[in-house]
Amino acid sequence: MLAGIYQQMLDEFGDTLEQTSEDSDEKVTPKGRGVFMTSSQKKVVNFDKFKESIAAKFALSNSPNSCDALYMQAEDEWFFKVNIGLQ
Repeated sequence: MLAGIYQQMLDEFGDTLEQTSEDSDEKVTPKGRGVFMTSSQKKVVNFDKFKESIAAKFALSNSPNSCDALYMQAEDEWFFKVNIGLQ
């Protein structure tokens, strides 16, 4: 059951781990050029995109914070990734 939900999320909000690891904070990266924390091409759910979809669906005026990526290794093994900006 969870594998099916995860697959639907991948289909709609899928990205690579590399793309979800981009730090494009202009204070950290000159001229807004992104810095990637990994080059992994593993397919993950871009949780920022998922969160934005939920916020739009429910017309939230303030978008909540979220992790950057969700990866399911097995139905009982879930991994959430959060970028910690370079300061």
